[in-house]
Amino acid sequence: MGGKAGTLNKTLLRKQFIDQTIGPEELQGIALLLSDWRRQSGGGTPSFRITLQLWGFPHAVGSERRDFLQDQARQNGLAGDVTLTDDDILVLESGPLPDPTETSSTNVGGYLRLLIAPILENLWCEIRLTMGGGSEERILSLNGIVRDQTFLLKAVWPLGGGYFTEATLRFTPWPGEAKFLDAVRAYWDGQRKLPDWARSELYGDAARRTVGNALVWFLTPTTVGLAPILLRVAGTLGIIITAAVGLALTRQSAPGLIDIWAVFLIIALAGLTFTVLTKGLAIVSVRRSMYANSNRLATVEYMHPEVDLAAQPGALLDPALLKYSTDLLALGATHFKDVSVEPPINGASYNRIFLLPDEDTLFIVGLIHRVNDQTVFPATPIFAVQTGFRNGLRLLSANSGTGWRKPVLDSVTTRLMVGVTDPAVMLERHRAQVLKIENGGNRRAPLNPAAIIDDMVTDNREMGVALAKYGYFHWSDAFRMVFKMPRREYEG
Repeated sequence: MGGKAGTLNKTLLRKQFIDQTIGPEELQGIALLLSDWRRQSGGGTPSFRITLQLWGFPHAVGSERRDFLQDQARQNGLAGDVTLTDDDILVLESGPLPDPTETSSTNVGGYLRLLIAPILENLWCEIRLTMGGGSEERILSLNGIVRDQTFLLKAVWPLGGGYFTEATLRFTPWPGEAKFLDAVRAYWDGQRKLPDWARSELYGDAARRTVGNALVWFLTPTTVGLAPILLRVAGTLGIIITAAVGLALTRQSAPGLIDIWAVFLIIALAGLTFTVLTKGLAIVSVRRSMYANSNRLATVEYMHPEVDLAAQPGALLDPALLKYSTDLLALGATHFKDVSVEPPINGASYNRIFLLPDEDTLFIVGLIHRVNDQTVFPATPIFAVQTGFRNGLRLLSANSGTGWRKPVLDSVTTRLMVGVTDPAVMLERHRAQVLKIENGGNRRAPLNPAAIIDDMVTDNREMGVALAKYGYFHWSDAFRMVFKMPRREYEG
């Protein structure tokens, strides 16, 4: 099955995005193609649904955007209910629609016209075209951005076939992406025969999907926590034992079943080996990378020069930057500066610094827009909130990127707030930690904007010295990072 509505890949990594404009007529054509191909595959007349998911608007205007989209759908005679999720995703679900190849009343392109409005400009968007239901459900996911009153397609992939998951497709393009786009162009030119690759990949039979789902479960360790991985290993071992016993019992009584048991045994052994090997290699890779980064921190002077994001192509139009900047301004913060990290660490990023002077607190939104040779879009945000105290202590609250190694600086108390993506929630939890420290007799130090950048450089230098003394990044730290097991010292 495909992912549920309300779940959305808010950032993608690609060496190259599609960056192709899709208009209402093109979307209608894609819907016709999918339905036509479905018929040619022998699937009969499918039910059809369309889902729009939008993200990137300020938190404060979520209800306004929901009402606008709902009103526009009704005024244009389009079926569907619009909902707003807790993490600021607008979801419009059409419900069952007639097959677009049978009636022109199924106005799939009309749903795209809903997005062509200034109020929805620069929002990250997913369009899901769903055919069939239950075990026959097929989904095509088109991911892009509403820009210049059109839909700029960045990536496309199928869901529901058991071979790809939304988690993996966030980092890796669908292998059939280029072939699908070529087939769409050919279909518009009159070449409407279902290609063999599409018949196999998009409309495979139930048996093939079952095998595909089994292979995904065994061979794709998408879970990140330790408990799910141990459960997977235990389940796989159970299948291995069952298959081995089945082989032993049927060797004499039912020789015809030997091949079936052997297939189960081989798949289970491959899955177990792959899972253990993948996680083992991940630990080695993380330890090597983090050790190198920590070593550079001890030997390289990292600076934070101010950057003009207006001079960076598309930077100020990034949905993550727009959303979180507006959210923080609405919370009473003031934008101070935008700075980069020089020399870059494994890619490129910039930090947007906001001040809350009344609370003697600064809020940094780190925006990662490149990782090694891959572009990240929308930029991946990381929150860091900091308050200083008169005794020299600093409280740092972060939602990512820390919590794996033992604390090495006595002057810094770090609290990890995993999964927090709302600046208001981040501030609320940080304030609670500030209050605990103040109740212990410490008082906040006045915020000095003129010293912020110099303090960031000094912090890097002090961390480098501490890491050189206590160790850069140990195997136990890498193990915790891979399995997402932050240390208790960072709980907040």
